[in-house]
Amino acid sequence: MKKTDRDFFEKTYGVHKFRLPSKEEQISAMGLAGESISTKKIISHQFEKFYDTISIPDLGDWLMTHKEYGQTYADFIRNGIVPVDNLRDTIYLAPLSCGGEGESIDPTFINSLLLICEAYFYGMKFKLIDKPINLKNYEINLRIIEERKIQLCANEILDCLYKELPKDAYCILGFTEHDIYNDNNVIKPRNYANKTVQKSKINKTQFNFCYGLSALKYRVAVVSLARYDPLFYSNSKINFDSTKHQDKILKYFFIILKRACKVIIKEICHMFGLKNCIFFQCNMNGFNSMEEFDKRPLEICPVCIRKVYTAISSKNVVSEANRISNPFIIYDRLVKMKDTLSDNFMGIYENETIWYSAKIESLKSEFN
Repeated sequence: MKKTDRDFFEKTYGVHKFRLPSKEEQISAMGLAGESISTKKIISHQFEKFYDTISIPDLGDWLMTHKEYGQTYADFIRNGIVPVDNLRDTIYLAPLSCGGEGESIDPTFINSLLLICEAYFYGMKFKLIDKPINLKNYEINLRIIEERKIQLCANEILDCLYKELPKDAYCILGFTEHDIYNDNNVIKPRNYANKTVQKSKINKTQFNFCYGLSALKYRVAVVSLARYDPLFYSNSKINFDSTKHQDKILKYFFIILKRACKVIIKEICHMFGLKNCIFFQCNMNGFNSMEEFDKRPLEICPVCIRKVYTAISSKNVVSEANRISNPFIIYDRLVKMKDTLSDNFMGIYENETIWYSAKIESLKSEFN
C-alpha cells in the first residue's frame, strides 16, 4: 500500500471515520440485561473466543465508503423485527429462468442450498418452487454489458416475485445465473400487480451491478449467482464435457456454492429485519468486493443470531416434534448445522464443522 500506509487508511478508516466497537459495546448490543441466565449463557458464551471482532476496514472496503450505525438488539426490537406468524411460516427458494435453451441451475446445487438453509434457520419451514419462474413471461428489462453478458433489472424481478408470493410465505428468494443491476426504483404494492409495468429508462443513477436486492416490506429478495463464478471476469471457457477438467469444475462448484449460501443467508436475514452488522466478523457485514466477501464467515454473530431467533420464536413456529423453548433452540441449531455440514459437505466446510463442534462442546460444559 505504502504512501505512509495510504495516509493511514485515509485518515483512519475512511470518509465516515468508522470506529471499532469495544467489548462493552458488543455486550450491550446483545441486549441481555434482564434476560434469563440460560439466555445469557447461550448467546454470550465465550463470545471473545468464538467470534472475532470486526476487522479494521482496508482501502475500498465497505466500511470505508458506507456509513453504518449498527443495529443493536434493542434497535431491532424497537423498529427492525419482522416476526414470523403461523399463517406465514415458510421461506421459499425460487430458481429463475429467462426461458433460454439449456438454461437451468444444477439440481445438486439447488438441493445443497436448500439443505444448508434448512439447517441454518432451524425451526423455519423451507420449500423449493420446483418449476423455475420464467422471467420472460414478465418482460423483465435487460441490457447487454461487456463480453455480451446479459444483465437483468433486479427491481423488476422483485416485482414479479411479489406476484408469485405464496399465501403461506414468510418470504420468497429468487436466484438466477444472470447478472443483475439495481435501477433505484421500488417495487409496487399488491394492487399494482396486474397492471402493465411501465419500463424505466436507463439513467445515470443506476448501479453497474448488484449481488442481491431485497424489499423487506414486500418479503421478496433476488440474488445473482453470476459473479460468484471465478470465471465471470475471465474470457476462459471450460469444456464441461471434458473429463480432464473435472477437478477444476468441482472446485468451481464448491466456490460458487459457498458464496451463494452466504449471500442467500444474508438476504434471508435482511427479511427478518436485520441490518448490516458492525460488531463482529459476521455474515451480516457489508461488502464491496468478492475479495472482501470471501473473508466473511458463514456464521452470524451473537447479536444477529439473537435477532433471528427472536423473530422465529415470536409465534412458536418450531414444529411440535422439535418444539424447544427459546433460547435452547439456538443450541439445537448448532447441532443441526454441524451434522448437516459433516454428513453432506465434508471437504467443503471442514473449518466450519470444526467451529460448530467446538462451540457445541463448549456449551455442553457450560450447562453440565
